[in-house]
Amino acid sequence: MKKLSKVAIITVLLGVLPLLIAGGYAIYRYSTAEERQRDEQIAWAKEMVAAKLLDGESARFRNVRVGPIGVCGEVNGKNSYGAYTGFSRFHVSGRPERGTEARAELEDKYNRKFLDQFCGS
Repeated sequence: MKKLSKVAIITVLLGVLPLLIAGGYAIYRYSTAEERQRDEQIAWAKEMVAAKLLDGESARFRNVRVGPIGVCGEVNGKNSYGAYTGFSRFHVSGRPERGTEARAELEDKYNRKFLDQFCGS
């Protein structure tokens, strides 16, 4: 009888332990509201930039970060021939939680200095 109860306890622990670990990771992953807000702002900015591309679903992002006046990063998208064009910088101003009007700017010869100033080179 004692063996059966030990087996039952071990079975329950092995079943519950992965759930506890997964739950702990979820709590750690979003330990603060600030981190969650940052992740939401980055996801929103990626959607804004992808909408400006010819094939938004093909967008690849890197070096994406939240700055004092918006989100900066680099994006690579496909052209009309289906080939990737290379990474270029972007900036998205505004914040989704404030309901402000957003602007997504992709790098071109006219806004290069702006991107250097606010996003770094």
